[in-house]
Amino acid sequence: MSSVRIISMTSLLYTCYKKNSKEWILMANIIERMIEISNAKFIILMPLPSCRIYLNPEYQPLFIEIANKYENVEFLDLHAELKHYDQIELDTFEYEEGHYNEKGHKAIGKALANFLGEYKRKKFHNYA
Repeated sequence: MSSVRIISMTSLLYTCYKKNSKEWILMANIIERMIEISNAKFIILMPLPSCRIYLNPEYQPLFIEIANKYENVEFLDLHAELKHYDQIELDTFEYEEGHYNEKGHKAIGKALANFLGEYKRKKFHNYA
């Protein structure tokens, strides 16, 4: 897996992200610079949402726009993945200061593993 880069951020940062905000422009430049120096390695752009789904702003289109600029970048919408859990269970994924606990990390790991499995199936189905 050394050829895969995963770029993740926590959703509390996303509240100030608007298309032309200075915060988003800075973040987009940082992400795009990391993509450029990756030497075209496969990258998964996966911002980490809050377990409190109702607190998450609509940040996904900003990240999708970046992912769509590059052939080697895919966007994983963890916000959508976490919506499969009810709020009571989501509340057990988080502990102090919004950080994920072991259960939350397992849910994110499961979403990432499913995403990679589906991506490999779609990308390489012609080679089987």
